[in-house]
Amino acid sequence: MLSLIDLYTDHLSDIVGFPPDQVRFVICLLLPYPLGFLYQRFFPPRATSAETRHAVSLVLGLLLGIFCYRWQMLVCSVSIIVTYIFMITVDPKIVQIHIFAVTMGILFVVHIYRVSIYIADSNYQNDVSGSMMVVAQRLSSLGFSIYDGMGRKQDDLTENQKEQCVRRLPTFLEFFSYSFNFPGFILGPLCFYNDYIAFIEGRHSLVKDNAGVMRETSAMPSAMLKFVKGLLFLAVYSAFASWVPIHRNGRKAHYKNSF
Repeated sequence: MLSLIDLYTDHLSDIVGFPPDQVRFVICLLLPYPLGFLYQRFFPPRATSAETRHAVSLVLGLLLGIFCYRWQMLVCSVSIIVTYIFMITVDPKIVQIHIFAVTMGILFVVHIYRVSIYIADSNYQNDVSGSMMVVAQRLSSLGFSIYDGMGRKQDDLTENQKEQCVRRLPTFLEFFSYSFNFPGFILGPLCFYNDYIAFIEGRHSLVKDNAGVMRETSAMPSAMLKFVKGLLFLAVYSAFASWVPIHRNGRKAHYKNSF
């Protein structure tokens, strides 16, 4: 199946003039928009169980990750599995330290490996380290939210900590759905666990009208606005990046600039 998909992506790569790994990455950035529309259309929170929405989001995220990173998804999966084991076995009063150490430790090793490969081969392709940075943020924030909700007195928390604290350990499905969810796995942004659960349950789209009645609103206008902004920034970057290549930052002349 992947071989057949590669034929199309390689052909598209020849047309646009970008390497296949970059083409796959851009596709994975754009696909969550139509997938998100279909997700809300066929699995709306008011008519679908939270477990089903978690499972669909997880499967779609895994498929995007495998399409984009191939075997490197194993590294990301190991990081998430090890973090989950620590989360369910370590005392909530110190769980945030262990989760932070595990996620940052694995991320450190991945970055060292990426740099060593790039030094040996300047044509080294896109790798999973970017997505793992987002996952590290996500899991670290979850660790501190568990600590706030299960390891601290509520009187010691700020209003924001009370809003984001987690008072029950996530299930296996909830944890992996949060880690691999298709809207934000490839490039983020960071989403706190409670906000993600509110999205799964449909609470994120409920607002009070002038009469004080809770009504469901559509996220489509905000999503499309961000999509257009993203395309604009992508176009600007594609047009002008070659004028200011990043390797110039290492030149002595650059160091002498007053700014």
